[in-house]
Amino acid sequence: MDPEMYNRHLGHLHDYWAQRLTEVCRANGGVYVKAGQFAAAFGAVPQEYRKHLALLQDKAKPRAFHVVDRVLRLELGAGAEEVFAEFSAEATAAASLAQVHKARLADGRAVAVKVQYPGLRGAANADLTTLSCLSRCAGALFPEFRLAWLYDELRHKLEEELDFHVEIHNAQRLMSYMNPGAPPSNDSSSHSSSSNGVSRTCNVTVPTAHVTLCTSKVL
Repeated sequence: MDPEMYNRHLGHLHDYWAQRLTEVCRANGGVYVKAGQFAAAFGAVPQEYRKHLALLQDKAKPRAFHVVDRVLRLELGAGAEEVFAEFSAEATAAASLAQVHKARLADGRAVAVKVQYPGLRGAANADLTTLSCLSRCAGALFPEFRLAWLYDELRHKLEEELDFHVEIHNAQRLMSYMNPGAPPSNDSSSHSSSSNGVSRTCNVTVPTAHVTLCTSKVL
C-alpha cells in the first residue's frame, strides 16, 4: 500500500475510534470527560482524536436541584433555601466536575455558587486506577505511544480541581500580584470589593470568595 493510501486509511480508523472514545467519555462522565478534555489539548494526540474529544468541552448536562441541595446540606449544614435568600434551581453552567447556580445572600448581594457533584472523589480514585491500568496496557502493546505522563498530569490536575480551597487560594494569589499593597481578601467585606462580591483592579475582575460559605466542595 502506498504511503498516501495508508495515511488515508489510518485517518479513517482514527476518526472511527475517536468517535467511539468520545461516546465512552460522555457516558462515564466525571474523570473520563476530564481526561478527554485533557487529551484534546495536546498536539501529540492524533488530530482526529483532538477534533472529537474537543466536543467534551461543550456544556455538560447539569444535575437535578435536589442533588445540589443535598451537597449543600452535607457541606454547609443547611439547604439552599436556608443559606441563601434566593437560589436558582436551574444551573447557569455545568462541567465535568461541578455546576454553578445564581444565588443571593441575605444582605442582597448576588453570588455565584459552585457545587461539586457528590461522590466524585471516591469515583475519581477508582477511575484513575482504571486509567492507570489502561495506560500501562497501551504502553505495553504500543511502545511508541507513551501515555504514562498523561495519567500523571491528569491525576495531579484532578487533585487540585477536586479541592475548591485551591481555587480560592489561586484567586487570592492573583489579587496579591495585581495589587501588592492590598490586604488579603477573604470575603466581600474587604474594602477592595464591590457590592457584588468581586475585586476589581488593573481593569481585571476577580471573584471574591465568601469563605464562611466555602468548603472543599462548595465555592
